[in-house]
Amino acid sequence: MRFRMERLRTYDPLRSPPCLPGRFSTYSRVRFASIILLALGLFAASATPEVAPKGRVVVLLEPGCPIARFGLTALRECFETFGPQGVRFQGHVPNRLATEASVATYREKFSIPFPVSPDSLQLKATELGAAIVPEVFVYDAKDTLIYRGRIDDAFVAIGKRRPKAHTHDLKRTLTALLNGDPILISQTTPVGCAITSSKLDLNKLDPK
Repeated sequence: MRFRMERLRTYDPLRSPPCLPGRFSTYSRVRFASIILLALGLFAASATPEVAPKGRVVVLLEPGCPIARFGLTALRECFETFGPQGVRFQGHVPNRLATEASVATYREKFSIPFPVSPDSLQLKATELGAAIVPEVFVYDAKDTLIYRGRIDDAFVAIGKRRPKAHTHDLKRTLTALLNGDPILISQTTPVGCAITSSKLDLNKLDPK
């Protein structure tokens, strides 16, 4: 019996399957290479280890408080330094008229790099026993509170600011936490604005 060899028809990528017996088309090779690169990219992403949480910082903020706004610079610096090392930051605005939209505007206007949530019912402030903003609360990896109080000592009192902070309390606490050193000072008295139900007017805030 004689077998008749049939000639393979010309490959048309719009009408034919991407691969014909015995050979790869240019279209198939490109698709194959794309799939391999995609798989390698996914593998590399999954193989990249995430930094294990080392602790977290909870900070109470108020857009209308000048002292809280002044403290944002130090908070940004701490976030940029300690965030990549596994310290998580979360802000809350304990203002009864705070909304998701107003807080989003606040974050954007003052370039706050970490999440901030409205605490319009002041549940978080009540849970923390806070009465002043700004105030920070630092927790270790076991979620134990190791420090609460001021960000630094830039303000000695309301209306009395040092040219430069002498003690960087938050930075010192986070440095000790990551180094495994004892926390020598676990509480300081914050200087700032009383937590009230004053209305937010973000359009009138001075970004300086």
